[in-house]
Amino acid sequence: MNFTHIANPVAVTARAILGVSTITEGAMLALDDTTNYFANNAMLARYTPVAGDYLVTQDDGYQYVNPKDVFERKYHPVDDLPEALPAPTHGVAMCFSGALLHLKGGAKIARAGWNGKGMFVYMVPANSYPAQTGVAKDHFGDGAMVPYKAYMALKGTDDTVSTWAPSAGDTLAEDWEIVL
Repeated sequence: MNFTHIANPVAVTARAILGVSTITEGAMLALDDTTNYFANNAMLARYTPVAGDYLVTQDDGYQYVNPKDVFERKYHPVDDLPEALPAPTHGVAMCFSGALLHLKGGAKIARAGWNGKGMFVYMVPANSYPAQTGVAKDHFGDGAMVPYKAYMALKGTDDTVSTWAPSAGDTLAEDWEIVL
């Protein structure tokens, strides 16, 4: 077969469908995170999900249902990224969604267009730290561990680190690179 296209890496959030209740306007999907999702008839026009299938949300917000076998053949859990992605290559420009997959796999990323030399973004995994402030000690208890969720951090030109969230320009840029 002569292929004409290949899919770019797309980051998705997937929730397993535990049950489907058909209603006049569509279906109510019971999801594995204990929430329900209303799928309208337009979403279900090409495929009617069953228990075991997935509700998929792409990083751009687009949502669709995917049959279990198709989903499991096409997608890999984020924890499997080092094996699922090609080795990071320095100097190869990519879109943000591709860079994000490498970031989640443990790579450092930066934009070629950033003016500050030596800046890069990296992922900080969820963890906890001893309560330091009066507010944290009051809320969690003196000597308690304060939990935090994973976040993206930016190493600045002055060698300080801060939390980081991409701008609209960053998410649309195609000059992202792996930093070695």
